[in-house]
Amino acid sequence: MPRSMGPAGRVIVSAGDMARFARMHLDGGLAPDGTRVLSTDAVAAMRHRAVDVPDKWTVSADGWVLGWTLYDWDGIPGYGHDGAAIGQYAYLRVVLHANLALALMTNGGAARLLYADLFRDLLAELADVTMPAPFAAAPVPPPIDLEPLLGTYRREGVVLTVSRSDDGSPHLRYEFVDDMVDMSPPLEMDLEPVTATVFAASGAGPSFSEDYMPVVFSTLTNGTQVCYLGMRATPKVA
Repeated sequence: MPRSMGPAGRVIVSAGDMARFARMHLDGGLAPDGTRVLSTDAVAAMRHRAVDVPDKWTVSADGWVLGWTLYDWDGIPGYGHDGAAIGQYAYLRVVLHANLALALMTNGGAARLLYADLFRDLLAELADVTMPAPFAAAPVPPPIDLEPLLGTYRREGVVLTVSRSDDGSPHLRYEFVDDMVDMSPPLEMDLEPVTATVFAASGAGPSFSEDYMPVVFSTLTNGTQVCYLGMRATPKVA
């Protein structure tokens, strides 16, 4: 990875480090020895909803705040953050009412399925939290108008191409470019409609997803069409 990726994917910590980081937030910004790491205003700002999340499935988040993702588990609030590179995954969930933090870090295997199974059991047992059902394809795919979604979407390092397969079904190509060109070979994904703008992608592989990956199309307030994949908004350019 280029050096500029440091804040996103080159920070090396242990699961214990992550738990202590969460503990500091639960304690209002104080370290275990009482040293103030964050001001109370900063801690409060990091729990104040900033925006809603169009993709509510990739990390099961309901909204974004400054740094955290927000969760609403049937009225029980929580926050956390996920991270992923090629083969490494990290998950952090904090439940305020239960004074609970869960951290999971992996470097192989079906990480997302492990997270779902493990956290579903632990959150239920320790915090009375019911996680949402796993994202899945629709039992009966609805009729959609694919034409407005076709085209090329690009952000720094990634190009997404939405097209029709030979049989006319939706298809997505995920390709790394620019400084990230050697991260992975291009991925070819079949898209199954869940709604007119939400699709279940298969074929992403274990580096990105198991079972189905959510692919969500939306329009920003400035009129820009975007495709959300892996929680990242990629603008349409052609």
